Amino acid sequence: MMFKYLFLKILYPCSDIDLVNRAKYDISFKYFLGLMPEDDVISSSILTKFRTLRLKDAELLNMLLGKTISLAVEKGVMDMGTLIIDSTLTSSKYKPYSSIDSLRTRAVELYKELSLKNIDINIDKIKSQNSLVDMVNDCQTLIGNIRLANPILSKHPSISERINFLEEGISDTVNRHEVSYDKDARRGYKSTDKPLFGYKTHIGISSNRIIVSTGEAYDGRFLAGLI
Repeated sequence: MMFKYLFLKILYPCSDIDLVNRAKYDISFKYFLGLMPEDDVISSSILTKFRTLRLKDAELLNMLLGKTISLAVEKGVMDMGTLIIDSTLTSSKYKPYSSIDSLRTRAVELYKELSLKNIDINIDKIKSQNSLVDMVNDCQTLIGNIRLANPILSKHPSISERINFLEEGISDTVNRHEVSYDKDARRGYKSTDKPLFGYKTHIGISSNRIIVSTGEAYDGRFLAGLI
């Protein structure tokens, strides 16, 4: 179930608090988690500890994929007698930017949400900040000012989610000191409005195995090899 929570966190980027809160009332989440509508959900602190202490740098998606494949083989789902070939863009598990940029991005998203509510808060200092320590302090000050000036509005779901996501980023930065960076990954696009940071993955699925080759090239280059 913990892996399912983290899988939802990958699909719907938000803080642990907001993810668990959504799982309380979102029936699709409860169905995916194997819960009945009236069942309780876990405490968000458990998810945070599992994510930061137990898994650390574990490759979550690879673990989930491996488990999925083993279950498919066990149930005979993959015994197809055919070969399926596809290529897809794969996101890197690392960030395309530094800890400073990560916090800046979350702060800007919070600012955009405030602007929609006609709340004017100056974040020019955050936009130009180059010191990680000062960035953390500036983001904490920003959150404090919002809650002090607009205590009611700060609890609005759309604002609260952005605040929680920024606070989680601050906590992760303080505890880990840096965001891992993947120097080999490249920027790409699934469509004109869906950017991606990662790789092009070419996959061939046969009745008894899965063949994966990763590269930055058009699909045809790997077709013969996969077959």
